[in-house]
Amino acid sequence: MNRLSSTSAVTVAARSTPPRVGTTHTYVLNGAQLRDILVDGRWVTFQVAGVASVQPK
Repeated sequence: MNRLSSTSAVTVAARSTPPRVGTTHTYVLNGAQLRDILVDGRWVTFQVAGVASVQPK
């Protein structure tokens, strides 16, 4: 019997935000502003900034 096994986890974040449109998406999650970019059909988080350092629009 093999006592070693692989373990994986999936992190799911539920948030109310407008749907992603275009190639960039900016949103606030847990006090941080995140900027996602669409790269080869997958969304990649490109930039993270604390809310204190985010300038209001």
